[in-house]
Amino acid sequence: MRLYFFLIFIVFIACNEESPYSPPISGYYGDHVILAYNESSKEFSGIYQTNINANGEPADSCYFYFVGKFAGEKTNVISWRIGHRLGEIFGIMTMKDSLSFDLSFEKNHINCTLQQGVKETYILNKKTDWRYIRTVKANAASLYTLPNSSPLDTLLKKGEILKIIDKEIDWVQTSRGWMREEDLIRFPG
Repeated sequence: MRLYFFLIFIVFIACNEESPYSPPISGYYGDHVILAYNESSKEFSGIYQTNINANGEPADSCYFYFVGKFAGEKTNVISWRIGHRLGEIFGIMTMKDSLSFDLSFEKNHINCTLQQGVKETYILNKKTDWRYIRTVKANAASLYTLPNSSPLDTLLKKGEILKIIDKEIDWVQTSRGWMREEDLIRFPG
């Protein structure tokens, strides 16, 4: 009888043990990846780019967007080059720990060499508070200091990449100010 209770106790402890794989942390990974993770939805979105300009945007021809929903050690990822949504490429994100992960894809992305983004490990350089990464869909989108306030003089152009920090009803707070959510694309095509 004692053995029976001992076995039940062991099974109970094993079932309640937390997974050793933590979700990714939002931020800059190495020289090539920016990643945003939303804890409430477990969704992540990111951009691979071989070169990043001062605005955090792709500065060359090898770049692609990727998304997934965290599921533990290995998570399925869908990726595509921005502007080429029909050319989706499937891959896997393998967590090393909360500060590093591998990305591997079934094939190369448009304009990327064999080594670029196909099977690499990325290590967190700088943590951020981003929840999503989105792109501007309107030809010219305004920034605001607060929701429903007067627009700032800054206009964002179509395709510009933004890091989303917070959301309030129809507004999102980006790393540059507030804007209407309707001016953004959730998964750019």
